[in-house]
Amino acid sequence: NGVAAVNGCMNFDGVDDLVLVPNFDRQLFSFSAWINKEDGGFITPALISSNNQGWGLGFGTGQGTTANGVSGPQPLLFTHTAVDYVNSTQYIAPGTFRHVAVTYNGSTATFYIDGVLDSSKSYARIFNSQGANYGLGGSLKGKMDDVRIYDRILTAAEIGQLSQIAPSCA
Repeated sequence: NGVAAVNGCMNFDGVDDLVLVPNFDRQLFSFSAWINKEDGGFITPALISSNNQGWGLGFGTGQGTTANGVSGPQPLLFTHTAVDYVNSTQYIAPGTFRHVAVTYNGSTATFYIDGVLDSSKSYARIFNSQGANYGLGGSLKGKMDDVRIYDRILTAAEIGQLSQIAPSCA
């Protein structure tokens, strides 16, 4: 199985579709993307992650978790992979494209949903995945578009501008 392109978006099956990204262990970065998650997939669907001790971003367990994956609204989750996590205040429902962004400055994870500040959480961690690649998708069932990773903190205004660029397959 591989990631399918659907009108310019990446379509993930929630089982084994993955796009490899070269190692991006940083203590200061920003991630943004358009996401349209579907019910199903893995219990904690990943947007991007690395092996243990790297960082990851996905959806946490929310209102409905079954043996076949997640259903219903889920919070956005930023994790020190396989160690611990912090999550957004707002839950994201399946079936609709939403723009998500997270900035990390070495001590605080800041979540944005649709270009608007959701929350900032104290989260001082050192990410070191031993040089492993990161993977987009993997356990996500749904679509991703306009994925961007920066080695700097985007401003709220920059994130607001990115949220105005409509996904190519909406």
